[in-house]
Amino acid sequence: MNFLQIGYKGKNESWMYVVMFFIVFLGSTLGQIPITIKAFIASGKDMQKFAESGQNSFADLGIDSNLYLFLILLSFIIPLLLFIPLVKSIHKKKIRWIVTSRKKIDWSRFFFGVLVWGGVTFLLLGSDILLSPEKYVWNFKPIPFFYALLRSYCFYAFTNKFRGTII
Repeated sequence: MNFLQIGYKGKNESWMYVVMFFIVFLGSTLGQIPITIKAFIASGKDMQKFAESGQNSFADLGIDSNLYLFLILLSFIIPLLLFIPLVKSIHKKKIRWIVTSRKKIDWSRFFFGVLVWGGVTFLLLGSDILLSPEKYVWNFKPIPFFYALLRSYCFYAFTNKFRGTII
C-alpha cells in the first residue's frame, strides 16, 4: 500500500477535518497567550510600548532568551500535543500512517535527511564565513553553547514534528 492509499484508512469524513483544524488552531492560539502576557508585563504594561515591540516580535523587551524561545515554541508544542490524540480518537488513525506508508519508520532515511540538510547548512555558512569574515565575531562560551544545544534538541524537535505532520 502506498502513502496515498493509507490516507483512506480510518475515518475521513469532511467534518472531522474541520473540527481538527479548529481545535489545533485554538491550541496554537492558546500557545501564544503566555508570550503575549510576558511581553505585556515586560513592556511595563504600557500599550504603546507593547504595540511597538510587537512589530519586531517582542525581541527588544529584554526577555531572557531561553524563556523567550520556550514561550515562542509553545505555539507549536501545544497544537502538536493536541493533534496526536485527535488523530487517534477522531480519525482512528495511527500516527505512523501520517508519517510513512512503511511498516515502521525508516530511521536511516530520517538521519540521511538530517545529514544532507546539515551538510547544506555547513557549506552555505562556511562559504559565507570565507567570503565575508567581517560579518562574524568569534564568541564561543562552552557552558551557554551546550545549554543552547540541549535546548535546541528538546524544543525544535516539537516544532519540526508539528510542521512536518500538519503542513
